[in-house]
Amino acid sequence: MKFSKFWLVLILSALITGCGSDPEALTVSKVQRVTNFDFTLNEIPAVSIAIGPNTENHFDITLYRSNIKSGYAVSSKSKSNSTIAIEATWSGKSFVQSSKHSTGASVQIVSIDTHGRVAILKISAILVNPETGELLQLSNSQVTISGENFINLTKA
Repeated sequence: MKFSKFWLVLILSALITGCGSDPEALTVSKVQRVTNFDFTLNEIPAVSIAIGPNTENHFDITLYRSNIKSGYAVSSKSKSNSTIAIEATWSGKSFVQSSKHSTGASVQIVSIDTHGRVAILKISAILVNPETGELLQLSNSQVTISGENFINLTKA
């Protein structure tokens, strides 16, 4: 399924199933940090990218290091894909993907310029607060990773 079709289906599904009020659609472009230490996701080397306006309001996206390459795209509906993990802390509340709610996430690595040390990603997500059922939506946000964060993203 194409990247844009996935989100159209996901948004329509959320509207049809009536998961409460429509979530506010956020657009975030600021990178807070990219992890510079070794850790794993499902016992596979991974990297985590934190985006958001500040450390109190942010999304954490974790991908396998082996997938960090130009053109890579991944999506997960209702926590169906274990190669991506995404969660958020927003306004003091925690939000996650859930197999019990209409949630989803999508990441596309648009480009990686090793000479200019710049990576561009597009990230979307609909997450749920498991305690309240409140939804949080990250609309198709373009994120530019450069400098030390680029080095952390692309390290072997």
